[in-house]
Amino acid sequence: MTKSGANWTYVYTPLAGSTNIDVVFNDGGGIWDNNGGADWHFDIQNCDPVPTGLVITNPATGAHVPYETTTVNISGVADDMSGQLAWTNVATGAFGSTVAVTPWAIPGIALAVGGNEIIVKGSNVVVSGTATNASDDASDAAYSGGWNNGNNGGTGFGAWVLQAENGNSGHFIDAQKGWGMWSHETNHLADASRPFSTGLSSGQTFSVHIQNGWLWQDAPGSIGIELKSGSNQVWQFYFIGGEQHYKQGATPTATDINWTDQGLDIAFTLSSPTTYSVNVTPVGGSTRTYTGAVSGVVDSFRAWSYQNGTTDGNNSNRDFFFKGLKITSPAAGGWTNHSDSIIVIRDAQSEPPEINAALLQIGAGNLQLSINGSAPGVTYAIWSSPMLMPTANWQKVAGSERIGDGATINLTLTNLNLSTNFYRIGFVQ
Repeated sequence: MTKSGANWTYVYTPLAGSTNIDVVFNDGGGIWDNNGGADWHFDIQNCDPVPTGLVITNPATGAHVPYETTTVNISGVADDMSGQLAWTNVATGAFGSTVAVTPWAIPGIALAVGGNEIIVKGSNVVVSGTATNASDDASDAAYSGGWNNGNNGGTGFGAWVLQAENGNSGHFIDAQKGWGMWSHETNHLADASRPFSTGLSSGQTFSVHIQNGWLWQDAPGSIGIELKSGSNQVWQFYFIGGEQHYKQGATPTATDINWTDQGLDIAFTLSSPTTYSVNVTPVGGSTRTYTGAVSGVVDSFRAWSYQNGTTDGNNSNRDFFFKGLKITSPAAGGWTNHSDSIIVIRDAQSEPPEINAALLQIGAGNLQLSINGSAPGVTYAIWSSPMLMPTANWQKVAGSERIGDGATINLTLTNLNLSTNFYRIGFVQ
């Protein structure tokens, strides 16, 4: 802290995302001021937000370091990145990698004199998506005139095959609930079947939302859906009036799902050519998963309402609905690339370094000057002149430049057919 009259001053730059600063004071000896043990608290505003993604947080871009500083340590965050982070210093051509974690740090990057653009690159995985192979809904324009035999809305399905008995069962459209079906007691049936353009393949999922109302107990009535292979039943899900739970399976057995009129989401996945997994989720409830065996190619969907009503005037409460027919398959994922960069400026040396040791070698048509212990970042070159004086005659030999790296470097003159010259080692400012 700096004293000015009766006041002491300290300048502190808060970290990104800071909202308050907690401090205590000490006189450099044994006297403390900690606000009676509660510390001093200062609220602060307008700090930079906490960086996310791939960001170099230290040092700040444009940072200057003295000539004597030959390396720099950089660090940052790599939120949601995976694999490795790759770095390069454009000025020196140096490069490397480190694990993509948060926080990350890369120590000891060598610096050249002048501007060093340091770039860090990484990537994050894009989660695999879902491709829609077939879809249809009762809101499709194909059903503007009602739900009729031969309608074929959406894509990826064949035309509907509807069966009903005039006055005792039927089909209709509800703007919110989708395709609707009803039936009366005494063996009356409303049936709706639809082929798939292509049978399900491994990994594909058929999904539908169903919603039933009351179930007629005296007949009893039933409602449900079915997946088929040709004319053979593959899997069913249904409810029978008077029972407590829905049933499911190739040879249906009772689930633990109680009757509900809120609806259920069903997703049947062909796990392999001979097995399936189905998720059943009651609206507002938890998902149940069932598995089983499949025989044949799953190539059509069927829904029904069977003897589920009477003449008591409440049949509209017993309607059965379904909507959102869809077949999907996993889609390939990928990745997105990210990068961040900073400029670190290493100041030039005020005085050229002393050359402590040099070795002259002549042979094979060239002249080679070796410098032991070269200064990192300093550019050395061979200079020539036909006479020692005046100094204005000395010219740098093109192509002889080499940047020092702290070890031995060699400067080479390849054209010894020139006129007799004097040679020396110099620096390129």
